[in-house]
Amino acid sequence: GVQTCALPISDYSAPVAVAAKITAPPVGGTVAYGGSITLTGEASGTPAPTFQWKRNGSPVAGATGKSLVLGPADANTAGSYTLVASNSAGSDESAAAVVKVTAPVTVTIDGPGTVAGIPTGPVELGTVVTLTATAAPGGYALNGWSGDASGVANPLNVLVDAPKAIAAHFGVPTGTPTVDVFFSNKDLAATKRVSDPKGALDRKSTRLNSSHLGISYAGFCL
Repeated sequence: GVQTCALPISDYSAPVAVAAKITAPPVGGTVAYGGSITLTGEASGTPAPTFQWKRNGSPVAGATGKSLVLGPADANTAGSYTLVASNSAGSDESAAAVVKVTAPVTVTIDGPGTVAGIPTGPVELGTVVTLTATAAPGGYALNGWSGDASGVANPLNVLVDAPKAIAAHFGVPTGTPTVDVFFSNKDLAATKRVSDPKGALDRKSTRLNSSHLGISYAGFCL
């Protein structure tokens, strides 16, 4: 005859899908120009979520892990980063993690003068630093900037988008006329007591700017 067998049926049921949820948002920070910083987030969900990082609202190409390494840092590193976790049941986006990048601004002073507004430490990229040059008394002037700046603008506004190294050059104004002045020993001694800010009158014949002598002239009249 025919035998009938009863087979046990298990109580198996498919897992219930749970939407992805950010459980630990990434934390931003400040990084020096050329350095690196790592952002990390955590998420839960069933099935296990996948990840995508965004910078300023746009997906970061290839950034599909829980951690994101940024560096070497430059102007394109700074921004607002979020982590999106997704699965078949839904997605979740973290709060923004703000990353700032800083860079130094160094100023070298060449000649008799000072510069105000030099930062005491690294400044955030995107900052505008204002440098104000002041020449020493006695006919001196700012003759120009060099390095990561140029021209003679004063004050000078510098947009910090990378490390900046600037030199301020002071001296007798470029193109200032000079005259040949001859003294006797007696006259020389007397003149030095009145006005010799640079110690230039060490000999009987010297070439000086009129401002150093405290005189004005027209043509060859002295």
